[in-house]
Amino acid sequence: MGYKHPADSSATAARIPLPVGLTLPLEVRVHGRGGQGGVTCAKLIAALFTQMGLHVQTFGDYGSERSGAPVQAYTRVDRFAISNRNKVYRPNHLIVLDEGLMAAQVLEGAAPGSLLLLNTHASLDSYADRFEHYRFGVIDATAIAREQGIGSSSVVIINTTILGAYARLLGLPLTVLEKAYASLGLGGDLIAAQHAYEQVRVCEPVSDDGPGAFAPATSPLAVATMLAHSKDYPASLRTGSWSNQAPVYNEHSAPCNLACPAGNDVVGFIQALKNEGAEEAAAILLRT
Repeated sequence: MGYKHPADSSATAARIPLPVGLTLPLEVRVHGRGGQGGVTCAKLIAALFTQMGLHVQTFGDYGSERSGAPVQAYTRVDRFAISNRNKVYRPNHLIVLDEGLMAAQVLEGAAPGSLLLLNTHASLDSYADRFEHYRFGVIDATAIAREQGIGSSSVVIINTTILGAYARLLGLPLTVLEKAYASLGLGGDLIAAQHAYEQVRVCEPVSDDGPGAFAPATSPLAVATMLAHSKDYPASLRTGSWSNQAPVYNEHSAPCNLACPAGNDVVGFIQALKNEGAEEAAAILLRT
């Protein structure tokens, strides 16, 4: 999903300046579980930035995930039209809707000093020294949303609530939230967002050269060779964080180069023969 505010956004942007300390382009990654409204949360973040007349892009990353399985969603913000269609691998802001998801993979790609907002019933002090390299905020959005009757008794929807805490960490006034919620027909959820705006707690990052709170994410699962497979139907259906693992690339020399007993650059001279002629190809062979 990509869009920009309507034609009057330039006037709106004049009334709502960019928050101090916020640099563009900006990339936001939302981690949640199926049914929590994480994808909608990313869209609400995009709507928030359109109030400043900025270009935004937002989309979810999920497929066959069941309710409760981990999902991700992304939002990009810039002053110019956004052409990047990749997932967000290096987020400036992280929003985690379920503290049970807090693991190495959630923080992957986030540099020290990045904003990390966590929905949790625990206090800020209980996370002391765990996220000291991040601008770390906590809010019990679940309790606030439940109190306001957002969602059902079994599935509490927290996206509109936690957006209030996010706006506070951005340094935006409540009036921006009011306009955004009014434009989206979410006026009934504004009270919950205001409570989150008032109750969020944050600690600033420790400035040093140390690593983040968690070790880097583990490598993707090993993939068996074609000959090692004993069955291929029915295909196993993997969901959740497995489906969102970042790719890891390994570079290998061409087998013909490795197998050449004379150590010749086989790939090089064949390409030279194709593109530059026999003399250049012979020159490559004669070097070795």
